[in-house]
Amino acid sequence: MRTKLSVIIFLISFAPSFSQQILETPAWAKDLIIYEIAPKGFTSPDGPESGTFNSLKEKIPYLKDLGVNGIWLTGYSWSDTSHFYGIWTQYACIRPDSIDASLGTPDDFRKLIEKAHDFGIRIFLDVITHGVMKNSPLIKQHPLWFKGGSWGMIDYDWFGLHKDLDDWWVNTWVNYVETYGVDGFRLDCDIYRPDLWAAIKYRSKMARHEIVVFEEGPVRFSGATDFRQYSINLASHEGLVLNHPFLKDVCDYLNRYYDYERSRYQIKINYKHKESELIQANDKRILSISFSETPVAGYDQNSTEIQLAGIPKSDSISKITVTRLSEGFDFYEMNYTAWANDKNKHPNWPAFFYKGRTLFVKIPDIPPMKEITSLQISCHDGGWEGFSGVNPYTVQGSRCVMGYSGLLSPALPIFFSGEEFNSHYRPLPRLCSNLYGDTSKTGSKCWMYGAWLDWSQLDEQDHADMFNDVKKMIMIRKQQKALMNGDYFLTHILSLEYKCEQAIPIPYVMWNEDKAIVVAGNNTDEDVSCTIFIPIYTIGLKEKDEVIVTDLWNDVKKQVYSAKNIHTFSFTIKKDKVAKGGLAIFMIEKKIGDFQLQ
Repeated sequence: MRTKLSVIIFLISFAPSFSQQILETPAWAKDLIIYEIAPKGFTSPDGPESGTFNSLKEKIPYLKDLGVNGIWLTGYSWSDTSHFYGIWTQYACIRPDSIDASLGTPDDFRKLIEKAHDFGIRIFLDVITHGVMKNSPLIKQHPLWFKGGSWGMIDYDWFGLHKDLDDWWVNTWVNYVETYGVDGFRLDCDIYRPDLWAAIKYRSKMARHEIVVFEEGPVRFSGATDFRQYSINLASHEGLVLNHPFLKDVCDYLNRYYDYERSRYQIKINYKHKESELIQANDKRILSISFSETPVAGYDQNSTEIQLAGIPKSDSISKITVTRLSEGFDFYEMNYTAWANDKNKHPNWPAFFYKGRTLFVKIPDIPPMKEITSLQISCHDGGWEGFSGVNPYTVQGSRCVMGYSGLLSPALPIFFSGEEFNSHYRPLPRLCSNLYGDTSKTGSKCWMYGAWLDWSQLDEQDHADMFNDVKKMIMIRKQQKALMNGDYFLTHILSLEYKCEQAIPIPYVMWNEDKAIVVAGNNTDEDVSCTIFIPIYTIGLKEKDEVIVTDLWNDVKKQVYSAKNIHTFSFTIKKDKVAKGGLAIFMIEKKIGDFQLQ
């Protein structure tokens, strides 16, 4: 496994070429709605574990009807048939550069992607980054490429200076882009070599095919990856995280998440008469970090004020440098320096100063790293060894979870196939009871990757109702994508005061200069009456304005109100887990003459 030191060494070595290849994330990435598919169990043309590229291709119109626009495909290359949990999985990779014959031919794979593109759906391939199975022919062909092992497999020697390995890796994934037209990749376990993924993105761009790369790991590498698999994760191996704060207050969680990211500073103090001192972000001497909307003179940014204790006055300070810490390898590292009463160096920046025993440093605000906020509703890792339940799905019919915390929030959603119709979990018959294939007890495990989808469930009313409600949520999200997307920084969002006889998640409002969207959820088993208090001035309205309010969830068409009359707004939300239950969604637009903003 990699070490931070080895990563740093490699990034220093490759920094010149890497820095020349920094690419912006494609604009379309923020509007993705990603649907994960494990192809062997997604369809069953010839019984369990018989899914193929062709049978998946036949379901593309279904996915178009649902409204998703991205498929995370967790199966396409030559892999072992039973290494993990006794079933075929992409994660037991034998050769990443060869299409698995049990799924179809290379031409079948190409036609699948072509049909997905015809229906406006992009394809992202799962990449097993750490290694290959022990019987892989690659090991005999290139023994120097491999070192050590994990997950019962042999690992690539990523830090052994093997240029031929590097070239093969880049060429492999660029070939999937150029030959088959795939739209990007999801990196399993870790990225290991950001420089190689930056090269893959760059070469794809030069081939006139922008791609998106997202990583399972906790770090986003600018120029190499576009977002993490989950900035927010609603599920653990045990299913829904019942006490997750995102289920209770979407706005508060997002604001705290980004305030934390913005608050990660490192402070270097240079003295005239002694060695410099480095104060890390968690140092107790940092009393507070506060933000102001008043810009520092001469700069467009808002200001940041840092209060420090325990910095003695007796030593003369020459300068203080404040650096915002970033995770991973990033070329947009920012730092600002406050100089001691030296107007020749930075005449517009206030010098730092003392108040009593507290040192104050005021600098232009260093904003957080802008990245797509991803929201994992569920993925193939649900269940897992030791799972105590019978159904590893996350949502299990909750419109409140799927809507309030999921598809309607300003984050890029990712969910596993079957969530959309509240699939009753059914394991593939060969699925074993532990990770490395205990065949003594098959067909009873609850690993999500081994789900055998029963499409006949859609003939039952409650499953069809769930499908239609999720389809409606996705339609609303796509219609309101200016507010509901993965770029948190494009959307104003605020928690709303409310009154309700039941404790429900805190309603929130999102707005821009054109409109506002109010989202409220009901996670109880009773209908509830709710009153919310809309801060009309905050969202850009005046009392005299006429506004048009549309109930998006129940298709109640436009009603005209005076803005002052929607400051207090009441409605009923049906109980959760029933058709058209669990949610309230209202659009507020300012009326302009006989027209309204769209």
